[in-house]
Amino acid sequence: MKAPNKEHGCNLYQTGRNTWHYDARVIVRGREFRKRGVFTGSKDEATAYYLALKKALRAETNSSLKLPICSIKNFKDILLPYKKELDLNNSLSRSHKALIDYVERELGDRPLKDFSESLQRYLEVKEDQIIEFQRKKFLKIHPEATEVLLSKLPYKPHLRNRIVQVCRAAYNIAIKKKLVTSNPITSDAFPKRKEMARKDIRFDAITEQRLLNAVKDKAPYLLPIVKFSLLVPCRKNELVYATKSDIDFEKGILIIPEDRSKNGDIIRKYIPESFKDYFRNLPSINEYIDGRQYLFYRRRVGDNMCLPLGDFKRAWKACLKAAGIKELRFHDLRHISASRMAQLGNSVRLIMSTAGWKNDMLGTYYSEHVDNVQPVYADSSQHGRHMDSSLSIAI
Repeated sequence: MKAPNKEHGCNLYQTGRNTWHYDARVIVRGREFRKRGVFTGSKDEATAYYLALKKALRAETNSSLKLPICSIKNFKDILLPYKKELDLNNSLSRSHKALIDYVERELGDRPLKDFSESLQRYLEVKEDQIIEFQRKKFLKIHPEATEVLLSKLPYKPHLRNRIVQVCRAAYNIAIKKKLVTSNPITSDAFPKRKEMARKDIRFDAITEQRLLNAVKDKAPYLLPIVKFSLLVPCRKNELVYATKSDIDFEKGILIIPEDRSKNGDIIRKYIPESFKDYFRNLPSINEYIDGRQYLFYRRRVGDNMCLPLGDFKRAWKACLKAAGIKELRFHDLRHISASRMAQLGNSVRLIMSTAGWKNDMLGTYYSEHVDNVQPVYADSSQHGRHMDSSLSIAI
């Protein structure tokens, strides 16, 4: 990268043949606004484009900052400056723009007078609509569901929190621009509702059975790794390249070496009884494409050779679609299996060592301190204890 062109105070860098990176900045009322990008052309053309962009940026900024206070009547009058400010600072993503447009359609015409009470009423109605939509969607999938079960469906406050966030931010920008004097969208009046974290995800037996059936139908080669991940907390990269040489059959342990573990340490995972025979009876080493006996594999079309799974995002999404499940990552199975280990009475120390966590907070989140030595998984063959029968599909 060549030195910047200092003519006319240009912040213009040549990054290649006839390629220029520009960073146009203007300061209006003590605040900086900028636009960055790449221009293709000669040096003179790039300089002219930069100066014209800077002039336009200053004019656009002045016009947005000079919005007369007398015109502030409805909420959209303070939402527009907020949207322009984000755009000027190159921080308006497509998803956030769509959210702001949604808020403008829903709340833009509401007067600023008593806007806090108006927003509160709107959120209550919206919450009832979302709950009713969730009930109808659940009944469509589970027509046998009882009213008691429907009343326990978790409410997802994601949309509510984002609407409040946009309204509060719009008022904060309006205060800086002296369009309003105070922000009624306080954290006390509109506290953030707790959203479900990934580690809070749980599976009911029906949903899990649908997932396993979909995997068996759409991508049967993924069934072993999915079932294993539902029993033992693992990361995907710990399993996709694991081989038979990583197993200590005498101790019944799968050993994850340092180069495949996220924390850089060796991780030992106890193997459930239902998988010991599966691992012992893997295809012969001559059937693998590179001579490595991968624990989880797929067959190549044509010569039927065994390949490592690699990245299977597309196949995973197809399985979720077939099962009617949304927003479930393969990594979420790790949290589900950790929760099951805790529910079955395993100690925090064992859960942490199996999952490969070093932070005590993660381990204690799943379990209380129970001094167990041997692990108990959600597997009907282990100590006669099981969570449900959804893992009964043959591997």
